[in-house]
Amino acid sequence: MNARSLLAALSAGRLIVGLVMLFAPKVVGERWFGVGGTTPESSGLMRIGGVRDAAFGLGGLIAARSSADPRPWLAAGVIVDGTDAYATLTADGVPGSNKASAITVALGAAATNAAGLLLSDD
Repeated sequence: MNARSLLAALSAGRLIVGLVMLFAPKVVGERWFGVGGTTPESSGLMRIGGVRDAAFGLGGLIAARSSADPRPWLAAGVIVDGTDAYATLTADGVPGSNKASAITVALGAAATNAAGLLLSDD
């Protein structure tokens, strides 16, 4: 696997997650933050994050299928997913099991993006 194909796979997943966050924010919100993730305020924030992830995923897919260097997109993924993990870790009121699974997913995505930085882009 090369950096370009890894970026394509990560970006497709990010686009799908973003669309789910946009159109079914309570589904993601509850799994991420517990009962507090189903409030109207949380749904608004889920939609904002969903737009971010969908746009980021679409941009990454376009970059992966062009001659653009995939590394800036992979580096941005490390930052975005690492920030999601940190924000979840420091969030108050999130049930422990929700917190642990959300952090695991975010750190896994950050690590996968970081690994992609070590691959060639051809």
